[in-house]
Amino acid sequence: MSMLLLGTGGITATSVSTVPVTVFNQTASLTVFDPAWQGFNQVLVLTSSLLSSATGQYARFTWLFSSGTSSGILDNAYVARQSTAGGAEIFDFSNTPSQIQWAGATSLTGISAVSSATTFVSDFVLLPETFDNTKTYLVAQHCNSSGSVNSVDGAGANGAFFKAGAAESSIVDKTGFNTYAAFSFIAKMEVSQVNS
Repeated sequence: MSMLLLGTGGITATSVSTVPVTVFNQTASLTVFDPAWQGFNQVLVLTSSLLSSATGQYARFTWLFSSGTSSGILDNAYVARQSTAGGAEIFDFSNTPSQIQWAGATSLTGISAVSSATTFVSDFVLLPETFDNTKTYLVAQHCNSSGSVNSVDGAGANGAFFKAGAAESSIVDKTGFNTYAAFSFIAKMEVSQVNS
């Protein structure tokens, strides 16, 4: 579908698509149960080699939680490109990240999973810059220490990083994160030219 915009010369057709494009989909490969992420920061890496091409600056994400998750809370989550600056850690953002929301809320509460395929979809978020599938993107999140938050993981080149303690999701230049061999939580990323 395309949109028609009124310009000074009348109605003009544009190439603005209102249909989101899936640029990352790892749902099928997230199969390993991994418990007890409550109280941890995570930085999830969406490697450029796994991203498909799309045009737009809005993105939404699908989280996948495994069974055993009960009354879980994601305090917050942020997204931006991975920094390529000299001396940067591979879990550092390139610039100020955009905060992800769920139905207008900056936290995702009451997370319970009755099966290993329980998903939660975010709102569309305005990325700090136009989406570019040749760049690697990071999603940083913090799981509240209350309840239980269990991920569904999958081995992959993208991987993840973690750190216990207070939320550091929005920090651009992070320190002290540990490498985690599997990628978890984010099952899908979609990109759109419009905020819907």
